[in-house]
Amino acid sequence: MNLSSHEPNPLHQPISLKPGCCILYIEDLPVNASMLRTFFELYAQGVVLLEAASATQGIKLAVDHQPDLIICDINLPDYSGIEVLQALRGREITRHIPVVGITADIGSDLAQARQADFDAFLTRPINWDRFKKIICQFLAQP
Repeated sequence: MNLSSHEPNPLHQPISLKPGCCILYIEDLPVNASMLRTFFELYAQGVVLLEAASATQGIKLAVDHQPDLIICDINLPDYSGIEVLQALRGREITRHIPVVGITADIGSDLAQARQADFDAFLTRPINWDRFKKIICQFLAQP
């Protein structure tokens, strides 16, 4: 890699998403929520980001707002992210919404999550380039 190159790093470029798209992030740890919030502020301005600190709150927000995409942690205090996914898929009003699972657990939870019906899946620490590609897969401007 040429460190003196003046070519822009694509990772640092903003992403172009559908105007006014809404993303729901279900995450109980404030530091993780803050990290994702900062990502969207820096790289995807204009995104409406809803946040839920529990599975119960996340399901309610999904039903009430029908976001364009849901990002859901697997390890939540009240229900697992897999149970959230099942609840969303079981409702006519939310079953069409793409859901991205995310976890830092590389043990049995990861194996179960990979077998679930998530539309995409990420592990922590987040590979931000892969994260951008996944977001664009579901929300890029046509």
